[in-house]
Amino acid sequence: MRCIDRCDGIPGVLTPVTTRFSDFGPDGLAHESRVLMFFEAARFDLAERSGIHEALREAYGESNFQFLVNRLSYRVRQPARLGTTLWVSTRLRPPTLSRLDFSQSLIDEGAAVVFAEATVEIALVSHQRGLLLSLAPTVKSRVAEYLQSERIGAS
Repeated sequence: MRCIDRCDGIPGVLTPVTTRFSDFGPDGLAHESRVLMFFEAARFDLAERSGIHEALREAYGESNFQFLVNRLSYRVRQPARLGTTLWVSTRLRPPTLSRLDFSQSLIDEGAAVVFAEATVEIALVSHQRGLLLSLAPTVKSRVAEYLQSERIGAS
């Protein structure tokens, strides 16, 4: 995970994508379902490395919460081909009451080509009842610390 340039004042993080032959069809193009999996892995990588997952576990317990993709907007700009070195650019926006919003792009090594883009709204819900949970102040604080540290690192 490494910082990249900011967009609209929001820091971005690059996560390398490890692709397998099975991620591509017989035509050598990446399966769209795999691209969404690349995006999900990058979001979890960002949350784990930034300490956001740890803050969630401390606030709600190890297995009392889950993430739900509440809203997803996905656009393929051009297909990724087998043999391309891929990265996911992930930007986290300041949280709302119970949601985390991400903007993501699947890009090539030099960020010259954008293959796909997504905006993803993740809701925090109770594992037992499926009810929406408000983000605990400690979680919001950890997100704010992460965003601040990324702004400093990107400047």
